[in-house]
Amino acid sequence: MVAATVPAAGILIGVSSLVARDIARVRSGRRQFWINHGTVVLASTLALVLGIFRPDLPANLLVLTCSGSVQPAPATLLGFPRRVPVGKGPVPAGMVAGELVAGLLTFVDTHLAGTVNVGLLRRGANVVVLALAAVVERVAPKEETA
Repeated sequence: MVAATVPAAGILIGVSSLVARDIARVRSGRRQFWINHGTVVLASTLALVLGIFRPDLPANLLVLTCSGSVQPAPATLLGFPRRVPVGKGPVPAGMVAGELVAGLLTFVDTHLAGTVNVGLLRRGANVVVLALAAVVERVAPKEETA
């Protein structure tokens, strides 16, 4: 149980800070404090309820979240050269494709991937869609701004 509390604490801190600072957007430090704490209580309660009624779901969500955090890796690697080889469109297209593949393989048909790691398949979808979108972006005629 102790090993599970460390990632759970990190996730709760991240979620509560995100809600208190970026979603609620309150300026008062006191209100931000209470929103932060309320989010921790709400998210912990939701995780407990999910753990009781669907024991596999919290683990699947955790795996999906952790493997999703490396979804921008291809875009990050493409950002290192002086001349960036892709525009702004292909990067989110690849990331969305990777997330869709992960959601499909995690929640819809868990046996479709067989013994292949879902993270590899989602990264493959990300890279393929990113490359195809970059080719389409280069081939498509540029619109002139007036």
